[in-house]
Amino acid sequence: MKNIIKVIVIVSFVLSSSSQIIAKDSPLKTKKISYEQIEESLLTGLNSDNMGLKISCSYMLGEIKSKKAISDLTAIVNNGDNDKAKLTAILALLKIASSECVALLNQNEQNDEIRQICENLTNCHSCLTKILDPHSNEEVSAVSE
Repeated sequence: MKNIIKVIVIVSFVLSSSSQIIAKDSPLKTKKISYEQIEESLLTGLNSDNMGLKISCSYMLGEIKSKKAISDLTAIVNNGDNDKAKLTAILALLKIASSECVALLNQNEQNDEIRQICENLTNCHSCLTKILDPHSNEEVSAVSE
């Protein structure tokens, strides 16, 4: 019985120490990725034909507030044929730029439902900005019915 315990302890020690050595030599652990590389990858994905990838990249570019993405996101809103992609691009633009940017995009929107969502988002953004930053230059507008 003691021999079995010794063997188990030795095997577990060998396995744990070998996994630590392998992990230290892994190139994935030492490679650093810059913000610019991430941004460029997301911009590449934004121009993909894969709609799920395009929507995900649009969302992430809004989260990181990428100024480089504004023109591509604007193109999706103005020329896109997928409502989910348009709405995600609108939200990203709202995070990156301002409510005025989304309001300008909204003027050309043909889909009434998306136009109404844009107006609501713009009004919510303006109200929140005014509440969170009373010295902001954005004015609060009433929600249109």
